[in-house]
Amino acid sequence: MASMAPPHRNIHRMLDITLNVSVALYFACAYNLEKDGFIYIFCFPEYYSPHSNYIESFYENILNSKKTKSYFKNFKVCSHSYSNDRIKAQSGGFIFFPGETFSPINSIYYKKIKINALDKKEILDYLNIAFHINEAKIFPEKDKIAKQIKEKFMSDLFSSEEVNIDSEITSCFERISYELNMSYKKEKMELLRYLRKEKEDLLTFVSNQIQETNDSSKKSDNSDNKNKLFSKINNTFDFYSKMI
Repeated sequence: MASMAPPHRNIHRMLDITLNVSVALYFACAYNLEKDGFIYIFCFPEYYSPHSNYIESFYENILNSKKTKSYFKNFKVCSHSYSNDRIKAQSGGFIFFPGETFSPINSIYYKKIKINALDKKEILDYLNIAFHINEAKIFPEKDKIAKQIKEKFMSDLFSSEEVNIDSEITSCFERISYELNMSYKKEKMELLRYLRKEKEDLLTFVSNQIQETNDSSKKSDNSDNKNKLFSKINNTFDFYSKMI
């Protein structure tokens, strides 16, 4: 299961995060001692706090959706997941990337702090002495198979939410609005280039989804719906451009 997979041994669509700065320091220092480490401090406008079953349900729902694939830029942040001892010990959560195309997280969501390689050993010693943060604490189930905790969802927000083109467009606009608000220090031309790229990617996604829907349902034309969606997208991006 995705939430049970050790992050250093498995490749999946979830990027592990922690809400504990001591744990973040441990991971920044515990590996490649001869190289500098880095901590990324994230700030997101919203996140969800599900149990493992919730994450797994959403994960499977997105991957197995036959009608509409989630827009690859609409990542979701899931935190405070206590599905097993390891995630609990690490105060762990995930950033979930639903699409089939990789899209890096915009730098407006995080700050990057460097940990000098020469300081790593001293930091690890201090974490162990002061906070008991060490390998045994971070990986409590290293020598055993952790049992999945069977609990109901803390929230059924996603379990009842259908993934469709309209919902993906809405999520995209919410993300772009936040990113624009956080990018107020950037030059106008840079923001306009950003909007042009976002518009191009979204129009391509919508066009491909409509084409796949037509192919799977053997419909020859869905031009009215495509025109409406394209008009909505163009009008919204025109509004963004005027507001810069």
